[in-house]
Amino acid sequence: MIWNRHIWSAERADEGWRSYTGSNPHTDHIHFSQSWAGATKQTTWWTASPVPEDGERIGILGDDGSASVKEGALGSAWVQVSSAGVRQVAVSGDRVAMTKTDGSVYFKEGALNSQWHQVLSAGSDAASIAVTENRIGVLYSDGSVVVKEGAHDGPWSQVSSGGVSQLALAGNRIGIRGTDGSVSVKEGALNGAWVQVSSGGVAGISLG
Repeated sequence: MIWNRHIWSAERADEGWRSYTGSNPHTDHIHFSQSWAGATKQTTWWTASPVPEDGERIGILGDDGSASVKEGALGSAWVQVSSAGVRQVAVSGDRVAMTKTDGSVYFKEGALNSQWHQVLSAGSDAASIAVTENRIGVLYSDGSVVVKEGAHDGPWSQVSSGGVSQLALAGNRIGIRGTDGSVSVKEGALNGAWVQVSSGGVAGISLG
């Protein structure tokens, strides 16, 4: 793709947008090129299933420790994504995350039968998780909270060192309920400042 004196190409995607010095700067239109396979609709751009939007998936935790997710219509079939050992399952868009009874955390995105990625190992003592289309959050049993943004293998950022009893994520907002019943929210960057929105007496929080 070429746009406004910059070029991006799949074979050099890790370099991001690069300067483009061709004779046409492409300031009034976007130039888009495909391989022959793409031009003849043989690539995943044309053949892959559309990415589910938020609200198109439902996740459930079975009383046997299994986790299942359904996608699309309410009458569609359940797809078991894990057979046992699950403590919590969370879904957002095309993302699925789960905590296991051994304290580990797994994450997948895309098709329901896609590969799981372990993002926290066994013994990490993860108490609960929250997931959005761009973030994964973990509340540990010691009351601390970490969040990662973007790819599943990106770095974790500690956003609270302790005293948290509930975690919620939505868009670019992070909400926490303290063990004292207070609620604080931050928005924007992960290292942004917390704003206390309630000083106490809160039993639960929800962000939307």
